[in-house]
Amino acid sequence: MYKGLYCCVSSNKKGTNLFKEPNIFVQTMGKLTFRATFSCPKNLRATCIAMESLAKAENRDDITKRSGIDDYSLSFGKLFNAFDTFIKEHSNKKKSAGRMKNYDLYDPCEFTIILLWQIRNVWTHHGGLVDKNCKTKYEAVHNKNIVGIKTIIDLPQELEIGQEFTIKFDDYKIVKSCILNYIGKRVSEEDLKILSTRSSISNFKFKECLASLPLDSGSLVFDLVEAYDCGCEIDQITYEFKTPSEAKYDIKKELVILSNGKSFPAKLVKRH
Repeated sequence: MYKGLYCCVSSNKKGTNLFKEPNIFVQTMGKLTFRATFSCPKNLRATCIAMESLAKAENRDDITKRSGIDDYSLSFGKLFNAFDTFIKEHSNKKKSAGRMKNYDLYDPCEFTIILLWQIRNVWTHHGGLVDKNCKTKYEAVHNKNIVGIKTIIDLPQELEIGQEFTIKFDDYKIVKSCILNYIGKRVSEEDLKILSTRSSISNFKFKECLASLPLDSGSLVFDLVEAYDCGCEIDQITYEFKTPSEAKYDIKKELVILSNGKSFPAKLVKRH
């Protein structure tokens, strides 16, 4: 049994406690700290961060919904923040999510997105209250619909100034699916899968999760996921790192070899 699993986390520099490394997850359990790297498409790093913020907002709205209040306006705002970020990042800042020419108005999904973008814009900058500017732009988009395309959720043809916008869970989920579908037409299947999982706090995966195990001669650094695949685990009460059988470290092969025949890579970092 190995005891005292710690994560290789460098100390914070002075004055940087308000910031963190992007796409890094750090979790402390008792005396144990784990450092994991989220999967992220190479050219969509900012979009990944925006999706992570969306996941946190959804979690808060989910908790509120369980208390009897069905209002996903917070998630809606973060969803469109992520959408804006994707449009700018994917196009290298050549496109804007608010431009009508970027959408196929004959597509119910895209027609809905551009209408909701007008509402979302006022929600962000005017407290969610419809103003004259929002009403004018929204209705201008709606008037482009000369062939009777229906929106994917029930939206009015006209807005009333001074009304507050809110959206419930069922409609929100439809809109989110619509936006992910829009993104999916422009990125690879793998990139879409990553962005989709990053947008949910209960449905994410790590690219790697590194841990450091103190030994007499130094520290053994390994990927916790690979160790788990070999049957290792962390005790939920003591937080001790446990192996399913006796283990030894082969310094030449850089492997932790278990008596059950399984092994996982590990590197010994000697003390200076």
